[in-house]
Amino acid sequence: MLTNTQPSALRRYAPGLTGGLVVVGACLIWAVLSFGDPRYAWLYAGGARYVVEGAPIEVSPGASGEHRDAAFLVRNLSIRPIVILGVDSSCGCAESTEKLPIAIPAGGVRELRLTLHLEKSGSESIRQVLTYHTDEPTAPKFMVTVFGRVVDP
Repeated sequence: MLTNTQPSALRRYAPGLTGGLVVVGACLIWAVLSFGDPRYAWLYAGGARYVVEGAPIEVSPGASGEHRDAAFLVRNLSIRPIVILGVDSSCGCAESTEKLPIAIPAGGVRELRLTLHLEKSGSESIRQVLTYHTDEPTAPKFMVTVFGRVVDP
């Protein structure tokens, strides 16, 4: 009868695999408890201190002269408040409807609203960019694109 005195690969590597699985599990639990979602923990680990959700924004079509309201979210992933200081628009047809500055608390989420004024200017489609400025040194600004179509009867 042949016997193998060498430990099987499973016995040899099981302690290390088990330890690794425990570490991964602990990290996932920490991520969910700290951020609510492991994706946000991953983004934070990559250097992101906030996340813009819901952009780019497409508004429903409308006639020239109408306006469309829209919103997006800013989620603060950091351990300190982030302040949105101001906003610049690529033209007067898109504007923030928020009174700035706005502070988003640590771990908080804030909805920001904007308005797109539908004006025909040689094209049926409108695409505008709003640039928001923050006090976050690693990402002092972010851009939100809003677009729509002008359909005149």
